[in-house]
Amino acid sequence: MDEMRLALVRQVFPRPRAQDPVGLVEAEALRLLENWRQKRGLPPTGWRLGIPVGSRGINRLPELVAALVRAAVRAGAEPFLVPAMGSHGGGTPEGQVRLLWHLGVTEASTGAPILAGSDVVSLGEAPGAGTVYADGRLAQADAVLLLNRVKPHTSFHGPVESGLLKMLAVGIGKAPSAAAFHSLPPEALSPAILERSRVALRALPVAGGVAVVENGYDEAALVQGLLPEEMESVETSLLEQARQWLPRLPVEDLDLLIVDSIGKNFSGTGMDTNVVGRLRIDGQPEPSSPRIRRILARGLSPETDGNAYGIGLADFTTRRAREQARPEATYANALATGFLRRAMWPLILDDDRQALAAAAESLKRPPSGLTALRIANTLSLERLWVSDTVLAGLLASGRAEMLAEPAPLRFGPDGSLLAGEPSD
Repeated sequence: MDEMRLALVRQVFPRPRAQDPVGLVEAEALRLLENWRQKRGLPPTGWRLGIPVGSRGINRLPELVAALVRAAVRAGAEPFLVPAMGSHGGGTPEGQVRLLWHLGVTEASTGAPILAGSDVVSLGEAPGAGTVYADGRLAQADAVLLLNRVKPHTSFHGPVESGLLKMLAVGIGKAPSAAAFHSLPPEALSPAILERSRVALRALPVAGGVAVVENGYDEAALVQGLLPEEMESVETSLLEQARQWLPRLPVEDLDLLIVDSIGKNFSGTGMDTNVVGRLRIDGQPEPSSPRIRRILARGLSPETDGNAYGIGLADFTTRRAREQARPEATYANALATGFLRRAMWPLILDDDRQALAAAAESLKRPPSGLTALRIANTLSLERLWVSDTVLAGLLASGRAEMLAEPAPLRFGPDGSLLAGEPSD
């Protein structure tokens, strides 16, 4: 593999940025809460506010949650946090609190207690979409305030995908809601979010939600507070905007993609299926692009806490990644979604050098002739490494600039890739 040469480049994406996103989140949250307090006739102080927190690695998530907490205190509420992540974290209260901790969301970082439990209450039946559940603490609160990133989903597409409504439809109901939701076929999932979130909005004291849309640099580009009655129509338009800003690989046809790290903090599937062009869902066609012949997933992120869901999108991985994985967390995620192929292990090689050699051998091409990219993860695509065979065309397109000249891959004594990470 020493003959493969990679150059570091920087992609150029549109870069709209929200000025002071933390301040915007606090201001929007305060507006929604004051409106709710007046509408419901709540006392000036002492009312209980539940804040669901999901498992996605939203940029500056602890600061954004802390902004909600400050807004709640200013509005006279007593806030508490509730893990809202369906079956993630192994579907257990301990696992979900640990997952929040890995994301930096703690009582110390946010200023509010985290109340985790497995008890849920039924909110009712959604037409054609199963029973809707919610954490019992949220159901007993005087108000519920949401925060989530609006983004294209990795398993289905439709008018609504990942966002505030999906948190209501699935996340807040823990494993029971995840099981009910994922019992549906993929083509029914987007309509199910609408039906299930409508049930939740009727049954729960939802004061509103703060939606965040990120740009291709993993930065908050747009922050908007939504009243309950606005969520459905506005989130649809926010999703279209998010789709336009979604970062992508700079080439459509590729022999080899090296992914340094996969995890739930980057995508619900560990690797964003919109980036790698693979779904691995039985009965569903694979995306038409990008077309990647081999994917090597080198390891798991610390934040994913051993959940290797999405490893099945790769063709090769390493013994290190297997040792980082916790089967109970991975299998709980796969069983909840029903997408078992995403948790099936690819070929496991002893180290990076052997995995790369196996990938090249499987392609029946010399390493120097492969079109290859190396990325830190599928969320951070600004800086990436590209092979000689890709570099000239990419620079000529004007969509990237070179930061470091092509250089051979370097390996340590244990066979691990050294230096040159896109995140360096």
